[in-house]
Amino acid sequence: MDDSKIDELKLFVESCKSDPSILHNPSLGFFKTYLQSLGAKIPPSSTSGADNGHTFDEDLVESDLELDDSDVVNPDDDPPQKMGDLSVEVNEESRDLAQILKSKAMDSISEGMFYLFADAF
Repeated sequence: MDDSKIDELKLFVESCKSDPSILHNPSLGFFKTYLQSLGAKIPPSSTSGADNGHTFDEDLVESDLELDDSDVVNPDDDPPQKMGDLSVEVNEESRDLAQILKSKAMDSISEGMFYLFADAF
């Protein structure tokens, strides 16, 4: 077994020694059952309700705190945008034309003319 895994296991065992109620966590039920099959005695849980079959969720209280979601970005539900024709192969001539149009668009944007190339596509 890997040394780092053994160190993690040691830390877990130390945590169980200092707070045996950890073993009453439903996600560790398999481990608790294994320990009991070896004859281990599991001390009763100090958490109310955990020993009598209740889950920890029953002890939770709903908060009256209201969350501010004004900065949350809503999901994009728009239909996918139309993309270029995948059957068209890029050649030297089309690449040069794209670079020229890109340069003209950048010049127009820097001059504040955002409408100049709107009809090009």
